[in-house]
Amino acid sequence: MTAATGTAPTPRRLLVVHSADEGYGSDRILTTVIDVLRDRGHHVEVALPDDSGPGWLSSTLRDRGIDVHVVDLGVVRRSSLRWPRIGRLLVAGLAAPVRVRRLMRRRGLDALYLNSLALMPLLFLPVVRRRNRWLHCHEILVSPRAFAIVERVAPRFVAHVFAVSHAVRRALGDAANVTVVHNGIAELPVRREPTATQVVAFVGRLSEWKGVDDFVEMAGAIDRDDVTFEIAGGAVPGDDSAGRAVVEACAGSGGRLRYLGELADTSELIGRSDILVVPSRRPDPYPTVVLEGMRAGCVVVATDGGGAAEAIRDGVDGFLVPMGDPNTLATVTTAVLDDPDLAARISAAAQTTFATQHSLAAFSERLASAFTQEGL
Repeated sequence: MTAATGTAPTPRRLLVVHSADEGYGSDRILTTVIDVLRDRGHHVEVALPDDSGPGWLSSTLRDRGIDVHVVDLGVVRRSSLRWPRIGRLLVAGLAAPVRVRRLMRRRGLDALYLNSLALMPLLFLPVVRRRNRWLHCHEILVSPRAFAIVERVAPRFVAHVFAVSHAVRRALGDAANVTVVHNGIAELPVRREPTATQVVAFVGRLSEWKGVDDFVEMAGAIDRDDVTFEIAGGAVPGDDSAGRAVVEACAGSGGRLRYLGELADTSELIGRSDILVVPSRRPDPYPTVVLEGMRAGCVVVATDGGGAAEAIRDGVDGFLVPMGDPNTLATVTTAVLDDPDLAARISAAAQTTFATQHSLAAFSERLASAFTQEGL
């Protein structure tokens, strides 16, 4: 029932558009968004870009019986903002709304749900009327400056924005049509097996802004034989410089630093890790990996920019450190490694916080409530 009218939402035929065919945070969150939309009686089909995948997301959606369309969406990626790629991006961006309109007409779809600000051509150029277009915002755009401006004006072009954190809400400006819906993820059985050494892990994109080089520097500063440092993740499409640096660092570490590659399922690694480090150098909107660590009972050490500070209570169910400060990162990590009682207390509190605030049930309820308020 919608709060505004007291009636059930009008079933829509939605095209949900996403900017990648991968298995990272926003990709996995999207599957829950789609589940809630379908539970509310909407027909959902999905469009994914032709420069990503086939990957985890399209496979998962097709297994659930959802029609997936691969389209040149003109996705705005940082790797495309250099000549001559930027020329191709402009051409693709102008053509993308035409392609999407044709797809929607062919499939009888009447509304658009955009799951990323990287879909700027579909946000700003005419595809459907504003009242039939929604945005789920997972980004905090800081640079280039033009991107930050784009984020602030984005709410003007859609009926409503669902932001994943208050940090994202602030980046969107003072628009009234923005609702914060914190993410949540599925519960998993936790089986923490004792290991010969303590494990400190990094899980995420191998990129400068995710801080993987700070993790490597931190690992080099902690000279202990009873600790291994493990990295899992893939490079940013079009930029594998950070990935090459990680491979080189691991090769010269004498086995203390290990690169596991890009894992389809990181739950086993997180489940056997004692500490999960999330060292983002730019504000991270609401990092799913933080929730995955709390679910597993890891001690999560994250930088304090963006949504991580909304998920973690510093010193209670995790730790927050300044961005771009590997020395403090090493100090806090060492303190946890040296104090088993502290680690046990933070681990237990993290699992309690996850169960009450970040579970899939809690997220689905928040999302359904937000959709109800907007008649979706």
